[in-house]
Amino acid sequence: MSGLPLVSMLAWASRIPYAIAAGIPGLVILALVEHTDSRSREPRWLLRRVTLLGALTVLPVLAIEVALALAGLPVRGHDAWSVALASVVVAALPEEVGKAACLAWIMARRVAFESRRDGVRYGARIGLGFALVENVLHGLMIGDARSFALLMAARAVLTVPMHAAWAALMGGYAARRQLDGRGPGLAFGLAVAVLGHGLFNFGLGIAQLADARADAPGFVASIGLTLAVAFASLLAVRRLVRSATLSDAEVEAEANVD
Repeated sequence: MSGLPLVSMLAWASRIPYAIAAGIPGLVILALVEHTDSRSREPRWLLRRVTLLGALTVLPVLAIEVALALAGLPVRGHDAWSVALASVVVAALPEEVGKAACLAWIMARRVAFESRRDGVRYGARIGLGFALVENVLHGLMIGDARSFALLMAARAVLTVPMHAAWAALMGGYAARRQLDGRGPGLAFGLAVAVLGHGLFNFGLGIAQLADARADAPGFVASIGLTLAVAFASLLAVRRLVRSATLSDAEVEAEANVD
């Protein structure tokens, strides 16, 4: 029995390289965001603190998800209903509420966003911080290189950008409401994020069930749902950024005339 703790420690130690590598997709995307947003007047240190805030949010969210699982809610589904519960109630709802809470805290600490794009900017960084830590935790749970490569490829292409996109939508709607006194606001953004996240996860969950049952049409349809949600989410962010940019330019032009 005395050798079991050592074996367990060695098993965890063997996963550390996976955990380190799992953080790379989030860091790369974050670096790209930093580069493309280099003209922002927001202080770099402040934006990085926001990213850190999103990363730290994983801890209370994880505690809530564990509590829900212990209460009997499914973490993985065995049919459509349990997949829906796992996708929306156990995963999407607490994770998006956690990100929304970060945005609400920022809005409470700051007098106002300086521009409508600031909401998108802060939201995206909260989502990337969250996704980065979540990826590292997933890396710690994987024991072989093949599973790691498949999971991280999917998360790098889909999951990490989606975390950023859903939080960016919440931030964009919140900033518009705060600055213009109109628009759907943070609550609506949260509802959209939970819906998108839930459908995204639901498609993946049903695809796993279809794969286990050798149901090729069901697998293709489920993956199609996930990809459609991802595309729609990114398209919504793009439209929101364009609208925010136009509104910011109009306000700046009016200020220069005055």
